[in-house]
Amino acid sequence: MHPNGLRIQADNAPAHTTHNTAAALATAGATYLLFQPARSPHLNPIENVWSLSKRQLAGRSFFPTQQALSVELSQIWGPGWSPDQVQLLCLSVPMRIDAVLAGNREHTKY
Repeated sequence: MHPNGLRIQADNAPAHTTHNTAAALATAGATYLLFQPARSPHLNPIENVWSLSKRQLAGRSFFPTQQALSVELSQIWGPGWSPDQVQLLCLSVPMRIDAVLAGNREHTKY
């Protein structure tokens, strides 16, 4: 958790903008740092985590339950992502924004 409370970076997916989501985050003491523009995964560092996870899960068997998928993801994320790596991804956000602006909002290396 951030020293000043839980901070959230989200896109404008419907699930992220519902009244129930806002109420749950308010109850948890969370604040939104920003909302991402639609279809802009290069601005969101968590997309790197999802991409790596999908690659590591590719070709594995079907997960019959949410619990089975959770166990598998825990095994991937546990050794695969250190707090330092996540911090580096977060610190890359200003460079990501600059790349989007410099690239006329087209695809970036991120």
